Amino acid sequence: FQAGNSLYTNITSFRCNPFGNFIQLCMQVLFKKNPVNFHFFSLLLHLVNSTVLFLIITKASRLFLDSSSLKKNKVWIATSLLTVFWALHPVNVESVLLLSNAITLFSYTFSFLTIFIFLSYYNSPSIFKSLLVFICYLCGLFIAEFHFFMPIILIFYCSILNLSSEKENKSFIQALKLATIQCIPLIAGMMVFILFFSLSKTGSNLSTQSDFKLIFERIFWLSPQIYF
Repeated sequence: FQAGNSLYTNITSFRCNPFGNFIQLCMQVLFKKNPVNFHFFSLLLHLVNSTVLFLIITKASRLFLDSSSLKKNKVWIATSLLTVFWALHPVNVESVLLLSNAITLFSYTFSFLTIFIFLSYYNSPSIFKSLLVFICYLCGLFIAEFHFFMPIILIFYCSILNLSSEKENKSFIQALKLATIQCIPLIAGMMVFILFFSLSKTGSNLSTQSDFKLIFERIFWLSPQIYF
């Protein structure tokens, strides 16, 4: 694949995805040059991601609605429609069609697992769940760096949930502080990635304004589209 040129040549890559490169190499060894295997594997990953997304939306809806409202409003129908919309959206289908984009699907898998575990961690925090959130997020980040802003986006959503909590009234600042504390495992993963990036070959190759523009474009442009 041309996407792997930076692994075998002197071509400079401004991507920082060591885990993604490793997965890509493993797939090339396992599937050889058989396109059927690549496409089947990508389709399988897409189905897994769609299933986890369905569980995420279902679990998240319970944070906003009580059990009676869930039955009355038939939220599961809306959840199914949203999942189907995501699964069939051209942007997501493109990742399934292109052989070299399987690592993008892998990054979705880890990121969706991160969000799913985080929803459970939000209700009942524990050290084990926080470690799972940290590990899954870091794996997803090392596959595709455009998941970088997940902690910021989840802090935003957690702040809204904390403000709407009926247990105690909170100001926006209090809700924001609590959300930041709740997202510490994700923030820690972000800090580890920044440290790795700054010490990596990718970080040392950044020299011009256009180089930084490419990096920031992937982070600032893609992250909101993916998570909002």
